Amino acid sequence: MQYKHIVFDVDGTLIDTERAALESLSDTIRELTGEYREPSTLGFAFGPPAHVTIERLGLPLDKGLMMWYEKFGAAFATDVEVYEGVRDLLERLTAEGCSLGVVTSKVRFEYEENFGPFGLCHLLPVAVCCDECEAPKPSPAPMLRYMELTGATPAETLFVGDTVFDAECAHGAGVDFALAVWGAQDKSVEAEYYPETPSRILDIVLGR
Repeated sequence: MQYKHIVFDVDGTLIDTERAALESLSDTIRELTGEYREPSTLGFAFGPPAHVTIERLGLPLDKGLMMWYEKFGAAFATDVEVYEGVRDLLERLTAEGCSLGVVTSKVRFEYEENFGPFGLCHLLPVAVCCDECEAPKPSPAPMLRYMELTGATPAETLFVGDTVFDAECAHGAGVDFALAVWGAQDKSVEAEYYPETPSRILDIVLGR
């Protein structure tokens, strides 16, 4: 087995949140400023914590965050789903004896409220949220925190994510990175692996 610890990003990697996140952000901008921003132009919102996006847009932080959270949460029931093959991948990796976890730019309450209902958390027992470490991705701090909690070494750890923020976090911690091509907007991000489907992660981990 090439890797023992497999760590995942959430949005764009485990669950498909692109439509819900960008449309709810566009609605938030329009409601607060009267300006319409095409959702497809807001892709920079993927990767950094939500407050960084709100600040970059020049929106009032507290009001903007609360409105975006509410609109994003309302869209979950109809517009967000687990990527095909993800649940099977997590179950098969667990059966192979891998230790699984999450490193996310979500704060803890976002992770529990938004991701928890998909019923995957029991397969990902160690989750590091951005409010639980010194700095968010692209800093290596979240991955270093994961390794601190689990005793994992960089050589036995693989991080799977969909953005350059994920790649920089992994490489800054000395960890190999797999770009989740199935969810990535930018396919040119530097990575050790470019799996096109979740099932390919199992092949990578088993070295085949």
